[in-house]
Amino acid sequence: MFGVGATIGTGIFIVLTEAVPEAGPGVVVSLALAGITAALTAVCYAELASTIPVSGSSYSYTYATMGENVAFGVAACLLLEYGVSAAAVAVGAVPQRATLRPVRLSHSGRHQRGAG
Repeated sequence: MFGVGATIGTGIFIVLTEAVPEAGPGVVVSLALAGITAALTAVCYAELASTIPVSGSSYSYTYATMGENVAFGVAACLLLEYGVSAAAVAVGAVPQRATLRPVRLSHSGRHQRGAG
């Protein structure tokens, strides 16, 4: 679910505000293709889950089909993916957060929260 949250958080709510004025109607085609791809991926995972009835992650599927060494590589790639998606969410959310509650430095160097 972490990948889904990162995709929704950054990809749809924040990046589209920059992409729509540039690409125009091509964004609709891109979102349709992404939706079809996500649906086909869900079907593939459902078929795999019916074949290998374990917890249901990429790591466990790889471990059951290809062994421990390959599954270790998949786990490393998943950790890297989570780190990159968290960074993308942070980069996309920081400007939004700054507009909600600006933080100013006072003359003493302490943070002060205020609207203006």
